[in-house]
Amino acid sequence: MNSTFIIGAGGLGREVAAMLLNSDYDKSELYFIDDNLKKGTQVNGVEVWGSLTELIAYPNEAQVFLAVGSAEIKKKILKQLIQDEATAVNPKLSFPNFIHKSAQLEQREFIKLGKGNIICQGALMTTNITLGSFNLVNRYSTLSHDTVIGNNCIIMPGVHISGGAKVGNYVYIGTGAVIALSTFIQNNARIEPGEIVG
Repeated sequence: MNSTFIIGAGGLGREVAAMLLNSDYDKSELYFIDDNLKKGTQVNGVEVWGSLTELIAYPNEAQVFLAVGSAEIKKKILKQLIQDEATAVNPKLSFPNFIHKSAQLEQREFIKLGKGNIICQGALMTTNITLGSFNLVNRYSTLSHDTVIGNNCIIMPGVHISGGAKVGNYVYIGTGAVIALSTFIQNNARIEPGEIVG
């Protein structure tokens, strides 16, 4: 099996590692990438393999998950990691979607997913939804019919996005926030925890 790398060994990275370790991924081939930790450091039983620069030069096929909870840091990493929305700087690297086994995608055939999305435990997506790339849909969040989410968004736990809402790129939606029916959220917006928008 190809190696699997998680970029970021902070809180979100550790949560993503836990999800992967409880799925079908080969535990012996799972590593963290983190510029702030020494190579070889163990974090919750997963080794830090190296830096982002080293990952970009990785010579073999590998899967990569971006587990960074800051929209600004995520933006900087993606500028180094991908040339555009479709092409990795290193063509050996791929960015699969991870969908937790307890997440519910009610009409999967009518849900469009980009790449590199992480959909966590208990998330619910109904039907006719478009989710771009490199988004985090955290635990027990709901996305209702005809929702459109851009790229690189962070949707924290317990967020409820109502039908027809449109969310731009690099949007942060705090824990427990509610986005009302057909609301538009512009690029780079920050929605505070518990906020009701619409």
